[in-house]
Amino acid sequence: MTSIGRQEWLDRPSYRLENVLSFGYNAFGGARNRVTNALNGVWLGHPVHPPLASLASGVLAATMALDALAVGDAVTGRRTPGAHRLATYTLGVGIAANVGAAATGITDWQHTHEQDRRIGLVHGLLNMTATALYGFSWQSRRRGHRLRGITLSTIGYTISLGSGYLGGHLVFASGIGTDMSGPRLAARTWTPVLPEHMLPDGALRHVEADGFGIVLGRDDQSVIAVGPYCPHLAAPMADGWIDRGRIVCPWHGSQFDTSTGAVVRGPASTPLPCYHTRINNGYIEVRTQTTPQAASTESAALENASEPTTCNRPGPAGAASQRTGAGKKHSEQDQPAISPPSHNRSDQTHERQTP
Repeated sequence: MTSIGRQEWLDRPSYRLENVLSFGYNAFGGARNRVTNALNGVWLGHPVHPPLASLASGVLAATMALDALAVGDAVTGRRTPGAHRLATYTLGVGIAANVGAAATGITDWQHTHEQDRRIGLVHGLLNMTATALYGFSWQSRRRGHRLRGITLSTIGYTISLGSGYLGGHLVFASGIGTDMSGPRLAARTWTPVLPEHMLPDGALRHVEADGFGIVLGRDDQSVIAVGPYCPHLAAPMADGWIDRGRIVCPWHGSQFDTSTGAVVRGPASTPLPCYHTRINNGYIEVRTQTTPQAASTESAALENASEPTTCNRPGPAGAASQRTGAGKKHSEQDQPAISPPSHNRSDQTHERQTP
């Protein structure tokens, strides 16, 4: 694995492929973001590539089992009705799933760098080779050349096993496709984190709360609090910016709604952690979501405090993987599609009203 990651000669074809991908996505014009969001899995809440790859692996394994049954029948003289036909059907499903996995996987891959990019390139090339063999196998089976079809699909499945090992390394060792937003703040009570005057209008600032990092910012004269790292590849969100109600990742341009943390634009597919905020006695305070009963009791006790900003992250708030990948090189194609806006806001701070 390490030897593949050290093959720097793979960089040139990989970045050329990335340029081709960018050109292809740009050909969709105004629908580009909708297409890439669909391939990245924004609609699903996590990448689409893993379930498609699992589907392909499962049905192709079924094809191998049916082929083994057919070969056993030929050796022993027995007959299992429908084994050859069913193997042809499952192989066709596997080919379709592999094509879908390739389309989604290459969309995820284009934002990787250095060793992960090289390993991902080899992973994809192996999958393409295996898929081509599956295609020839399916064609041979349809023409009645069963032995040739079984041989081709067996070679293809062997290649798929090696490719799957590389893909597993990218997920479990490098965290590609996982939520990399970092550990979550679990404060159930209001926690002061920063004097209000130390957060200028239009600024993002990294602070600590109960030992957990969060990023504070101002959006439309109200204070927001989000996780410190982008869920995609752990980019420091404090280096990003706020644009029209969205907080933008500084590395790959993922955009998140400042009120909910929901993904507005990929390549991120997992929402950004988001917290309640309020201003109390000149301090910005944060906490995680509480029950309505607890919130009403607390608001009655603190009548003079500003109403909390509601910033609820959809989905479970389980532990996330640690930050990785900082300091990696980024190509020009990785830069966000919009530029940091200029801010000219008054110094008066208003409370955020939420539905």
